[in-house]
Amino acid sequence: ELRTPITTIYGGTKVLTRPNTSLSDQDRREILEDLDAEAERLRRLVEDLLVLSRAERGRVEVGADPVLISHVIRRVIRSEASRWPGIRFVADLAPGLPAVRGEETYIEQALRNLVANAAKYGGGDPVEVLAAVDGPFVAVSVLDRGPGIAADEADRLFELFYRSSGTSSHAPGAGIGLFVSRELVEAMAGTTWARPRPGGGAEFGFRLPVYGPEED
Repeated sequence: ELRTPITTIYGGTKVLTRPNTSLSDQDRREILEDLDAEAERLRRLVEDLLVLSRAERGRVEVGADPVLISHVIRRVIRSEASRWPGIRFVADLAPGLPAVRGEETYIEQALRNLVANAAKYGGGDPVEVLAAVDGPFVAVSVLDRGPGIAADEADRLFELFYRSSGTSSHAPGAGIGLFVSRELVEAMAGTTWARPRPGGGAEFGFRLPVYGPEED
């Protein structure tokens, strides 16, 4: 997982900096797009590896600030839509969502992993992101219409390095992202889940506690 983006970045920069190279504008643009995509892929993987390292040492420390989850969801969808131009992303957010308690950077990282996972393995559009109040929590669900998951392996999908046999052949992966999402959400006093969708596809989601007035 680390070697592939590094190799692409290294090879692409060598081509672009080679003297007397007669590249067309189209070729140069395609190389730059590859460099941008692989650099982003590497950045995300490094972020997940940093959380993994902290989790193994029991040192995932998060804040308890009020976070407007609707803003985070929209930002993640904009980012993923530019990364996956062939996939349609849909947000269905309940009006007046309250702030949740947590750390905005980590909430975004956890959600981004779920949305990217749906885009990668979902088998096409749309990828739906739903958010609503669920008692003292705000629940966020990411749904796709891909090959789905077996009910008996739902909990295992959040284990480190575990990859479902039904989806591992569809796209490369390291089996880290879902583990990182769970670690971050649980560190913020939340819970995660995964389950098959009626009619095909999968649902991944998490709940985070609502930020209460007594915490101001």
